[in-house]
Amino acid sequence: MEFDQAETSSAVLLVNTTGRDTDLTGWSLVTESDQNQRLAGAVTASETIAVLVPKGFFNPGGGVVTLLDASGLKVAGATYPSASEAEPGWNKVV
Repeated sequence: MEFDQAETSSAVLLVNTTGRDTDLTGWSLVTESDQNQRLAGAVTASETIAVLVPKGFFNPGGGVVTLLDASGLKVAGATYPSASEAEPGWNKVV
């Protein structure tokens, strides 16, 4: 999904550490506050892609973002800091 520059505030980097391409059709990024960003397309083996997310996707108080596959199973998760603790261009990943 693409957003106008004025509608976007951040991106989530997805890294495919496998040796095979991964189809992202039906996958999604979700937050604790029930924000949901559907994914499409594919990420090739060993590739990193940036997924643009709309303003308001991340909780300003910090939280967790989770990557779910097309079956709704958790593939990965990462924490992110509150807006007051964040360094520009950096985030905390677990």
